[in-house]
Amino acid sequence: MIGYKWIGVWAGCAALVAYGSLVPLNFQPLSLDEALVRFRQIPDLNLSVGNRADWLANLFLYTPLGFCAVLAGSAASRSTAVKLIVALALFSATILLAVGLEFTQLWFPPRTVSQNDVRAEVIGAVSGVLMGVAWVVGLPKVRRFASHHRLQRKGIALALYTAALLIYGAAPFDFVTTRHELQMKLAKPESVVWMPFVDFELGAVPILKRFLQVASFAPLGWLAASRRRQVAATRIAPAIAGGSAIGFGVSFAIEVLQVFVYSRTSSTTAILAGGVGAALGAVSYSWAISPSSRPPLVSWIIDQAVRPEFWLRAAIAYSAIALAVLLAPYQIVETSSEVARRWSAFSQPPFAAMYYGPEFQSFVNLILKACVFLPLGVCLRAARRRPTGRYSGAIPLVVGLAVGCIGELAQVYVGPHLPDITDVLIAGAATVVGWKATDRWLSRSRLSQASDGGQARIETREDRPGCLSA
Repeated sequence: MIGYKWIGVWAGCAALVAYGSLVPLNFQPLSLDEALVRFRQIPDLNLSVGNRADWLANLFLYTPLGFCAVLAGSAASRSTAVKLIVALALFSATILLAVGLEFTQLWFPPRTVSQNDVRAEVIGAVSGVLMGVAWVVGLPKVRRFASHHRLQRKGIALALYTAALLIYGAAPFDFVTTRHELQMKLAKPESVVWMPFVDFELGAVPILKRFLQVASFAPLGWLAASRRRQVAATRIAPAIAGGSAIGFGVSFAIEVLQVFVYSRTSSTTAILAGGVGAALGAVSYSWAISPSSRPPLVSWIIDQAVRPEFWLRAAIAYSAIALAVLLAPYQIVETSSEVARRWSAFSQPPFAAMYYGPEFQSFVNLILKACVFLPLGVCLRAARRRPTGRYSGAIPLVVGLAVGCIGELAQVYVGPHLPDITDVLIAGAATVVGWKATDRWLSRSRLSQASDGGQARIETREDRPGCLSA
């Protein structure tokens, strides 16, 4: 069954890749003979440093397909021959999909077809295969190492999370490779922003970016504080100092690294955001292990968190706040022609608008909008008293789609952001993910409490006189 599961994941990724390769779905008739002639003459473009990120996006697009091919093969059977057959079949299907989609793009302008894209997609698939092999071979070793070094788990987690922040900071990996390219990068006025808060803008996307910057460094501060002695970790001032120090250090390293990434901007505001986020994470850890250090408001929230009605009110309030943020800065649309243009934008195919912008920026905006609706799913699941059933995912899906639809329809009349059906789908999917993640965490907590309770009952019974003879 596990092998079929990974085959299903591969098929789902392939469907998303196919759809993403054809948007905005502008079909134009073309004879097969002419298409074959054009495909034989597809150019090999000389990519500049400004186009390198788009080429890498095609590479990363096919990496999950190669990865899933290996995992599907490894889980398909105990027979090595069957594993190889399944993995090779899915890998071959991935290569055929890449070539077939490039050929199909001839019917869907303004999509461009080039040998560079085919080369990037093949390299991406091969990279996914190598990552899959490393995962299958290395995961058991990592588990054995973690089980034998329990005391070092927090340090390992801290190192891995730091590496994840550095990798994201280097994305989309369009590094400058020559002095001339570095001069081109530094010649852009927005390449390095020295003054803090000069690059701060009002609006939904800028506010969400800064908030996510701060939030992404909170786990770093939490993990760093968890490695300290318990007595020292409960003191607020040292926690703030230690968390901000590691936050400033890692964020400074990221911003220096981004100087050599052509499409990224280095900013002192981001360094400050990293320090503040890590400090908040360290303080949160102190509050978690030392109730006496908590402010009254935090203590009240924790006391109220056991009540489902508190989370229901939180879901309603959070929905209102999310809508208010997404609609900022509230520019009323006054002309009927502009309203008609906005209705036309809302009726475009999903993800069509993302084609016209840089791939990495579109990905970041997608993650930002998803992060807005993840807490809504958390609140909805926490507000439900009984364990969830088989079709419980319909609740967050309906609520997420409804809130997202209200926000996008409001943007028809409130600018400056254009409404997009894609954001409605993201809202529904992200709310479901938040619900499912919370449900899984609650289920594990119940199992852990039940296990601890059962162990406690066994120990109590064995301590009674005569229990062994009975």
